[in-house]
Amino acid sequence: MVHENSNPEYLDQSLCENLLKLDPASAAALDGLEKLLANPKTSASDKLYVRSLLLRHGRDPQLHLQALQEAPNGKDAELNDTAARLMLQVCKQPDLRKAALEKIIQLVQGPDNSRKDHAAAGFVEVVPTDAAIVPQLVPQLLAIVNQPIKTEGGRTRYGLRYAVEGLGKLGPAACEALPSLKGPPQSGEWYEWGIRKAAAEAVKKIEEATPAQSENP
Repeated sequence: MVHENSNPEYLDQSLCENLLKLDPASAAALDGLEKLLANPKTSASDKLYVRSLLLRHGRDPQLHLQALQEAPNGKDAELNDTAARLMLQVCKQPDLRKAALEKIIQLVQGPDNSRKDHAAAGFVEVVPTDAAIVPQLVPQLLAIVNQPIKTEGGRTRYGLRYAVEGLGKLGPAACEALPSLKGPPQSGEWYEWGIRKAAAEAVKKIEEATPAQSENP
């Protein structure tokens, strides 16, 4: 069976990624990624991913950072959430993370149900400090967890899991979510899709505290 992504561009991208794992400064890999950017057959979403790799490995970082910054607000809605998620993967600067998270929240709250689930995937890229950078982050994730599943425009199963995982990655900053994560599941889907297990893992991460925190509450 041929993988649906077994095209030359995808294979070249995979080869470059593997080379970078062996040598993060591989000139051959970085040159190969730049060729993919110039290739008209490389899809727009793949080009964003390639830019994130080039940014991560220090090849013309300002150029690729600017392209990623502009993409979340571009005309192509299908690229907005992808760009925002990639920004969270490669950027540590608070202002850039804030902009990316606010874009993801905007998309999750927006009218396009077909993009909500894809946008929610960005929540798995959060880190504990994001809770302070974006005060509405924890309430937004908690709203997804508490929202009834079987409502028009409601979250999807995957959107729920992304929100649960995101709360866990925020750690103690998401302590207000503990009652919802510990409470009874709203439907059998919490078990069917492994969300109950994900919730238990999130609770463990949130309740974990460093020794210093335990001694000085």
